[in-house]
Amino acid sequence: MPLDSNRSVLPHLDLIPVNHSTWHTNIADFDEVSRYQLANYETAKGPGRIVEPVLFSRAGEIVGGALMVIRPMPFLGKLASTHWGPILRRRDTDAPTVRAAMIDALAKEYGDRRRMMVTVWTPPVCDGDPDDQGLALERGFRSSRSWPDPYVHVLDLAQTEAQMRQNLAGKWRHHLKKAEQSGLTFEVAGADGLPEMDRLYAEMLARKGFDDRSAYHTLEAMMKTEEQSLRPRLFFVRQGETAVVGAVVLTAGTQAHYLYGATADAALPVNAGHFMQWSVAMWLKANTRAQWYNLGATDGVEGLRIFKSGFTGKSAKPVFVPTSIDYAARPVVAFAGRTMFKLRDALRDRAVLGKSANNPATPKPA
Repeated sequence: MPLDSNRSVLPHLDLIPVNHSTWHTNIADFDEVSRYQLANYETAKGPGRIVEPVLFSRAGEIVGGALMVIRPMPFLGKLASTHWGPILRRRDTDAPTVRAAMIDALAKEYGDRRRMMVTVWTPPVCDGDPDDQGLALERGFRSSRSWPDPYVHVLDLAQTEAQMRQNLAGKWRHHLKKAEQSGLTFEVAGADGLPEMDRLYAEMLARKGFDDRSAYHTLEAMMKTEEQSLRPRLFFVRQGETAVVGAVVLTAGTQAHYLYGATADAALPVNAGHFMQWSVAMWLKANTRAQWYNLGATDGVEGLRIFKSGFTGKSAKPVFVPTSIDYAARPVVAFAGRTMFKLRDALRDRAVLGKSANNPATPKPA
């Protein structure tokens, strides 16, 4: 049903459609940035989607935006979704209200005016409780699906180096100390390092027999993003001249994101993965405005949970990723959308079970 304008009053925002280049120029200084809000990433994920960036202004000032992905639904109508959005230019005291106003504007534009199903996955909040979805639910949205693993592990970069080292789990700190005595070197690379990262990643998949279901294939497109600050950084750890670990990290905004990693067999005996993540954290502290380093979820893999929780520290807690919320002005569109979600989730769960059976071992993150 259409949004009820008589309920809680939200600030008026102007919705401004922009092209991909203008979008990237604007979000380069946003506090909230993730790969899911990069047009190059979403466009490269696959065919059959239209990527529409929209900015929001209040009294002439840009306050946020959302990268909307438009896809046809198999039964009726279209789906307009934003993943880890809408995003805020500045996460200040009125951030929850501004986000609620952006969600409201998306529902009016894509749900009411264009008659689409609207799905919103808001980003995880590291510095407090998740933004309250009450205003959106009050205005006609419906709580929908949760992530398969709805928690991410996040390192607080506001700590001093000494505090961070002391906060490591004991075994993690021991492995790091051994790695630091192994003669490893840390290297930062740009797009010129992509062939080496590709090789390391492909060799790891072949060696371990993994069925890769990640979006690694989007990396080349992401490295061509017009705004250089939005391009992921490539990091390598070398033993002598040989790269034994590679990592891909998005360093824009106040929350850096670990995206992909690859290891050689030689990495494990010298704890090169521990050396990599520690070195990345130190580099982020020295070279970016990131306040947090998001290592991602563990997908139920115990080895990953131990590694990531040991690194983020004894006092850290996993950060909750909010459930999605859906809106449709017409019941028939809502029914079509939710039926599609059920089918997609069933296929995803089947794929995850098959992946677990085929890949009994999972590598530690780089």
